[in-house]
Amino acid sequence: MAASLLLAMGARAADDAAALHARMLTLDSHIDLPRTWATPKLDVGRLSDHQADLAKMEEGGLKAAFFIAYAGQRADTAAGLDEARREALGKLLAIHRMAHRHPDRVAIAYRAADVAAIVASGRIAALIGMENGFPIGDDLDWLRLAHEGGVRYVTLTHNGHNQIGDSAQPKPELGDGEKRHGGLSAFGRAVVGE
Repeated sequence: MAASLLLAMGARAADDAAALHARMLTLDSHIDLPRTWATPKLDVGRLSDHQADLAKMEEGGLKAAFFIAYAGQRADTAAGLDEARREALGKLLAIHRMAHRHPDRVAIAYRAADVAAIVASGRIAALIGMENGFPIGDDLDWLRLAHEGGVRYVTLTHNGHNQIGDSAQPKPELGDGEKRHGGLSAFGRAVVGE
């Protein structure tokens, strides 16, 4: 008798949890992308062995996600900046490629209202974040370009200091000392002001 009662209570709790989940805006705030995202090597529309793909998101009831245009820290040189920008733009293009290839399942959200409309249409709302502000360099126009491409938040620093500010994890192999700017740089304040 007690076992039957516990099973019934467990089933009801599971039903209640599922109903709550269905009503909520479920959001993954950070999906890192492999270099092969939305390419012939990785069709994100199908179940894969990667942690994230559209099939897993749909099965789990995920309604929105921040896809990350990450670029690793590099030497603070013109060549290092160019390489980081290529990496960040490659990830940004991959996110757009995903939405272009699967318009019935996912769409890019540029505003909060877009998230609500996309979710109401039964699709996953794809938001874009940039991890590591290094690709911005010291160029606010590059930040504006990223914004036009859908980037809605930027992790100002990552592993290593950059033009925006000091990292909590300096990279001595890139010439970082304990601090470079003493926190946020003057340019970093301009970035935040954007």
